[in-house]
Amino acid sequence: MQAGNLKRPITVEVPGTTKDQYGQITATWDTLLQTWADIHTITSKEVYALGAGFNSQISHKITIRFQPAVTLAAGMRVVYLTRNFIIQAVSDPTEERRELDLLCLEQTK
Repeated sequence: MQAGNLKRPITVEVPGTTKDQYGQITATWDTLLQTWADIHTITSKEVYALGAGFNSQISHKITIRFQPAVTLAAGMRVVYLTRNFIIQAVSDPTEERRELDLLCLEQTK
């Protein structure tokens, strides 16, 4: 993987909870990782090639360097500028621990 392909700064967040001023539990997102990524829209052909099928909830593939100290999983969120992506699956495409593909669904407001 060439570093030049990783042009977009992203933040990976995990769901959490906190108590508000009234003691009510509120859902939050906590920062897990900040790194550089390549983000591209995934085509239906790519979704099918991944074995996800046409009813898949995947809209984007986000590629990052392998992170040995961090475990990424479905349900986490990737934030890029004002856009949010929910991770549906995490893949090590070459199984060489060099890069990770985060298969995501972009959240719409």
